[in-house]
Amino acid sequence: MMLLRLPRLLCPGAPRLAPLRAQHVARHARDSVRHATALSLSTRSDCALRSAACASTPTTPTVRSTHRLHTLATTRTPPTATTTATTPTYPVLLAHPRRHITTGSGLRTTWMMRLLQFLNRAHWVSDRSRLEWFPPFFVMRVKVLKIEDGWRKVHMKLPLNTLSRNPGGVMFGGYQVAVADPVPAMACARVFKEYSCWTRAMTIDFVRGGTTDLEMRFEFPEHFEEEIRQELKEKGRATPTFHYNFYLKTGELCSRVTNTVAIRPKGYIKAVTPPASSDGF
Repeated sequence: MMLLRLPRLLCPGAPRLAPLRAQHVARHARDSVRHATALSLSTRSDCALRSAACASTPTTPTVRSTHRLHTLATTRTPPTATTTATTPTYPVLLAHPRRHITTGSGLRTTWMMRLLQFLNRAHWVSDRSRLEWFPPFFVMRVKVLKIEDGWRKVHMKLPLNTLSRNPGGVMFGGYQVAVADPVPAMACARVFKEYSCWTRAMTIDFVRGGTTDLEMRFEFPEHFEEEIRQELKEKGRATPTFHYNFYLKTGELCSRVTNTVAIRPKGYIKAVTPPASSDGF
């Protein structure tokens, strides 16, 4: 008897959940049948109206657009003395095309770019909030500790939590790469506003495991900025390499990052991504 009652003891809510699950399945089945019936009646009535309207007009394909479906209906030729009436041709339902935005060099993006462009145009949003609200950083719970001197000094905190731990129990290296990737390019886009900037290459050296929250410290030295300006003046382009690090809470070095940024004139034809904005995020 104890063996028979063991499932009920381990999961006491199971007997009560079974009727609810059955009701949910039945309700879903009724809704599916109702939706299919309504769709069938709608398409049949539309086809009948189209067949009646095309009796005195030449045969042409007509397109009808709705909010979610594009209905393509091909009318049939009117019956003649030598032909017999046939059953009407029902329309073919085509999936609605995705809404895209064209940006950069013909690149298409979805509603996520709309959100980022809105944040970029919203001047009441600070640079710190723009970074923290960036969807990948928002999920990772990244915190901006410092943005000073026109993006020449940026400190960010990467928390160690359930999502950021790897199977070894330390910080997942992909999180560090994601946080370290865009900062130098965005800093260059704000320092050299007349040029397009993007990340050309990046490497990371994991010195020790991230056993605590990590702090990324990026700094753009003044003498390095002058060297880049001189190179841009002479060649019209530059590819500087930045070195910065991740640190543990104790101040110990965790990871070394080497990031190369491409600085090119506006409209550079080999750019594979849209240029970073010089005004906002």
